Amino acid sequence: MKIQSQRCVPSFKRDALQLWRATFGMMSANRGELIVSRLYHACITLVSRKSAARKSMSDSSPISDQTFLAFGVRFRVLAPANLWQLLKSHLPPGTRISSAQLAQREYSLDEADGIYRLKVGGEVLRESENLTHVGEAFESELQIHVAEYSPRRVFVHAGVVGWNHSALIFPGRSFQEKSTLVAALIQADAIYYSDEYAVFDGAGRVHPYPRDLSLRQKIGVTRKVSARELNANTERKPIAVGAIFVCRFEENAMWNPRKLSPGEAFLALLDNTVAARSRTREAMHVLEKVAAAAEAYQSARGEAETIISKILK
Repeated sequence: MKIQSQRCVPSFKRDALQLWRATFGMMSANRGELIVSRLYHACITLVSRKSAARKSMSDSSPISDQTFLAFGVRFRVLAPANLWQLLKSHLPPGTRISSAQLAQREYSLDEADGIYRLKVGGEVLRESENLTHVGEAFESELQIHVAEYSPRRVFVHAGVVGWNHSALIFPGRSFQEKSTLVAALIQADAIYYSDEYAVFDGAGRVHPYPRDLSLRQKIGVTRKVSARELNANTERKPIAVGAIFVCRFEENAMWNPRKLSPGEAFLALLDNTVAARSRTREAMHVLEKVAAAAEAYQSARGEAETIISKILK
């Protein structure tokens, strides 16, 4: 029986009691009345809660609902209209609206009592009073999802710039000063491609992923800076890889590069590949092409400004 409103509940209670007595007899009528009474009050509570929820939803900001496509990955975003622009500002570069209804993942954002809740597939990913922190969590989770499941691209954690019609790749995870190095390179007239991912196609070319750079100010504090703010040149077309630099930051380190074999370069790229486990065969096929075609070097490095002229030669 589907209860439409409180008006139907008394009838439901009377009919349930009659059914109980007909089935179990008068000996258990008292027990039956107790059980049905409890069920009746539970129904009243449920109907009241649903009514309150509908009222709350109608009083809140209208919900925006849109499906997007980024690098072949579809995802759906639901959020109140007054929070919509925040989430849109954190979408991956090149994201466009999709007319398809089906999506691989759903993100939703809501607010109650001053707490913002970001959910992925109905499960809470992050909740905070700080909307900026929630937006950053959305961006981080979404870009990892896209990087892992993009059907025609292989994403490698790396900084990327263009120089002399080819790409320079700097593989490395977070907290390795990739963004600082990339910022210094583009201020020396290199073309900005990405400070987070080298996005390779099946031919081994690298595509732009020109998100805002995340520059570390101090421990635990970063600042988003657009390429425009740095007067950076950007490019929309993919290019072949010219060189790979495996360089970890060490304070006061001297630049002393050692040339890597194609096998060593391949392993350095694979170690930073997002889908190395979930799409191993495809990733290896692409990275073998990249490592075979590009020169590769490894060295510790000091501050970015000390090695720019040695890299851009």
